[in-house]
Amino acid sequence: MVIKNIIYSVLLIASFTVTGQIEGLKKKDTDYFIKFDKDEFIFKDPLFENFNTNSNESEIKNFEFGWNSYNNSITYALNNAALLKIARDQSQRKWFAKQKNEIIKPAIEKKLGKSFSNYEHAKNALLSNIEIKNIVINHVPIETKYQNIRHTGFSKQKTHLGKLKLLKIRKEEILAGNINNPEFGAIKINNIPIKNIKTIKELNQLWQHLYNTFCSNTAATHVSNHVYKMLLKIENESKLIDLAVTKKNRYYRNFNEWDQINYMQFLINYEEIKKYSSLPYYIPKLLELSNKFKDTDKANDIEIEKYALNNRDGGHSVFSDEYFDELVEELTRKYNNDAREAYYDALDQIRFLREQALKKLLDNTSASEFGEEITNNLTGKELCIYKKLKELNLFKNTVQKFSKGNYNLTFDYGTECNGSTYGDACTDADDLANGNILIKIISSGQQSLDFAATLLHEAIHAEMYKYVDEHKKGIDPNDRKNVLHYYRYYKAKNENDVATSDAQHQAMQDMYIIPIAEAIRALDGGKFPLEHYKGFAWDGLYSQYEYDAYLDENGQLKTMTKTQFYNYINMMNDVMKSTNFKNNCN
Repeated sequence: MVIKNIIYSVLLIASFTVTGQIEGLKKKDTDYFIKFDKDEFIFKDPLFENFNTNSNESEIKNFEFGWNSYNNSITYALNNAALLKIARDQSQRKWFAKQKNEIIKPAIEKKLGKSFSNYEHAKNALLSNIEIKNIVINHVPIETKYQNIRHTGFSKQKTHLGKLKLLKIRKEEILAGNINNPEFGAIKINNIPIKNIKTIKELNQLWQHLYNTFCSNTAATHVSNHVYKMLLKIENESKLIDLAVTKKNRYYRNFNEWDQINYMQFLINYEEIKKYSSLPYYIPKLLELSNKFKDTDKANDIEIEKYALNNRDGGHSVFSDEYFDELVEELTRKYNNDAREAYYDALDQIRFLREQALKKLLDNTSASEFGEEITNNLTGKELCIYKKLKELNLFKNTVQKFSKGNYNLTFDYGTECNGSTYGDACTDADDLANGNILIKIISSGQQSLDFAATLLHEAIHAEMYKYVDEHKKGIDPNDRKNVLHYYRYYKAKNENDVATSDAQHQAMQDMYIIPIAEAIRALDGGKFPLEHYKGFAWDGLYSQYEYDAYLDENGQLKTMTKTQFYNYINMMNDVMKSTNFKNNCN
C-alpha cells in the first residue's frame, strides 16, 4: 500500500507538471492521468482533449528538450507531442519548418555534441547513435548463447575423438590377434564394453555410428564458434550499423511529415521514454506515444543473430554437408556441367580430406585421458562440488599423477561396504573383475572443501586398490593400511624408480600430498600458502592409512609427529573457517 501511494504521488505531481506547461490547456477539477481508488490504479487521459485549438500560430510554443531529470525529459516529450497536434490541426507550415530546422536539429547537435550541416545529416547521426547503443545492449545475450553452444560442442567433440581413438586402438589389437586382452576393455562405447568387441565387423558398425555423430557435431560447432567470434567484434561492425540505420530511415519515411518530426522529438527523448513506458512508471499518453513508434529499434537480438550468422568468417567444416555441396558445385563447373563425374570426384576428394583431418585430430588425442569412465550419482551440493573439481580439471589431473587407471569408477550414496562404515566413504570392489569400482559416500562433512578432498582421496584410493588387486587377490579394499602396504610393496617390486624407501616416500609426496593440497588450494582461490592445504591430504594418510613418513626440505626422511599432524589439521580448519567455496554451491 505504501509503495502504491508513493508511485501515485510521483505520477500525480508529474501529471500536473505536464499539464501546467502546455499552452492552451484547460484545467479540470479532477486528477490528471491517475486516480487512486479502492487500492487499484485507474488511468485518466484528458490531455489532448483540452487544448484550445483556436490558438494563433504565433501563440504556439516551440518544441523543448532537456535531460536533467525525469520530469523534464518526460514532460518535454508529452508537451512536444501535444504542441505538434495543435500545429498540425491548423496546418501551420512556418511552425513546422522552424521545429525541424531550428529546434530539432540543434537539439540533436546538443545531445550528440557535434554540429551538422543540415537536418538530414543530424537525423541520420541520431538514428546511428541509437542503433549503436542497441547493438551494444542486445548482442550480449546472443553472445552468451553462442558461447555456451560452442563450449558444449567442443566438449562433445573431445568425447567423440576419445572414443574414436579407443576404437582405433581396439582395431589394431584385433588385427594383431589380441582378441581377449584389450588395453581398455572396461570402457564402454554405446554401452558396449570394448572387451566385448571381438570382430572388425562389430567395430566398424560402432565406428560408423560414432563417426557420423562426430561429423554432425563438429560441423555445427564450427559454425557456432565462428558466429561467436563475429559477436565478439560486432559492436564495431559498420555494415550492421548501416543496415540498421537504413531500416530505421525506411521506417521514418513511412510516416507523414508531421509524424516524422513527432518521431524525431520522440527519439531525442528515447532513453527516458523506454524507462517510463511501463509500470511502475506508467503514464497513458506516454504509452500511446511509445506504441505509435513501437517498431523503432532495428538492431534487435533477432537481427543481430541473423547478421552474425550471415557475415561470419570460417566457411564450413570439411565434415559438413555444405562443404561437400560446395565441392560438387566447384567440380561441376570444372567438368563443363558434367554433374555425374563431378559428384563421384567430389566423393573421392571429401573422403580423402576427411580422413586426413580426422587423422590429425586423433594423433593429438590421448587415449589414456579416456581410459576411465566416472559415473556420478551424487546430487545437490555434493554433485556441485564434484563439478567444480571437473571444471578446473583438478579431478583427473590429481588422480592421474598417482596412477593411470583403466576401470569404471562410480560415486554414489551408501551406508556401508561389506559391513564396513569406515570414515566418510568406503570402496565396494565386488565387480572389479568387470572393471567396476563403486565408492559409497557415507558422510559429506561440511559440504565444502573437506568434501572435495574426500572425493580426491577416494578416487586415489580406488587407483591404489585396483593396482594391488592386479597383483594380489582377496585384499579388503577398506583396510586402508593394508592396501597402502601392498601398494608400496608391489610398486617397489615392479618399478625401479620406487625401489628404495626414500623414493617411495617421495612418490607419496609428489603424487598424493602435494597434488591434493594444490587442488584444494585452487578451489579456494589460493588464499593461503600451499602449506595450509596439506592437512587436507595428511588427514586421510595419517588417520586412515597410518602413514607418517615424509621428506623435509633437505630431502631427509622424517616421521610425522602428532604435534606436526595436528598443526596441519589446525591450518586446515583455519582454511575451512575462512573459505567462501561453500557459497559457490548454494
